[in-house]
Amino acid sequence: MPSVSGAVTELAGWRVTFGLYTVALLTAGIAWLVLDGRRPASPPRVRDQIAGAAAVAREPIVTTTITAGFFVFVLIFGLMLTVMPVHLADEFGLGAAARGLVISIPAITSTIVAFNLGRVRAVLSPRAVVMAGSAMFLGVFVAFGTTPALIGVVVAALVFGVAEGALIPTLQDLNISGAPDEHRGAVVAVWVGAARLGQTVGPLLAGVGLSLVGSGTTLVIGSSVAAVIFAAAFLGPLPRQAQAVEAR
Repeated sequence: MPSVSGAVTELAGWRVTFGLYTVALLTAGIAWLVLDGRRPASPPRVRDQIAGAAAVAREPIVTTTITAGFFVFVLIFGLMLTVMPVHLADEFGLGAAARGLVISIPAITSTIVAFNLGRVRAVLSPRAVVMAGSAMFLGVFVAFGTTPALIGVVVAALVFGVAEGALIPTLQDLNISGAPDEHRGAVVAVWVGAARLGQTVGPLLAGVGLSLVGSGTTLVIGSSVAAVIFAAAFLGPLPRQAQAVEAR
């Protein structure tokens, strides 16, 4: 989508790109036709779901995955999607279409890693996966902020995709597996809420950094957020045994 919207911006202006969101109407139509529309005979009360989710969220492994998810999305939406376009324009003079292509590059490696995560998890424990992903995030954003060559940015973007493709599915899997069936949906909602909070906080902090120290320094300083994720994985209760994840 960044590559498409970048091209549309070049051709017709940035306002037109908002029209791309109308694809949601197609998604809604497919959901209406395909998904089961029947309601449960006796659905649990919202109060009970919230109480159950609050109890499960206090479990150390669930708390750790929720916290790590928050900081992952702070990095993605704060640095990658807010600061990087500005950095690419200011430091490398890239237009909207070229910036969109660079921002889209991580999708390649992210998809490859996510589809092969079962094989990765057969070799590395969830703890090791989260630690490795956060370490890559830290190195990537330092590279983004300091490299003088565009090829360096492209390579770092590919590594970013590896980290993203390993981290997010692993955190989601740990979050889901740490919740009982009757409260699983509510606990997932808490994780998603934390991710949405990260999407909100990240750009706000990034905007402050851009106004005070510029894009390059913001990327380097912001990379320290990845150290928080690394510490949570290193010190937290994440599983330390490798186990392949079966496709569902």
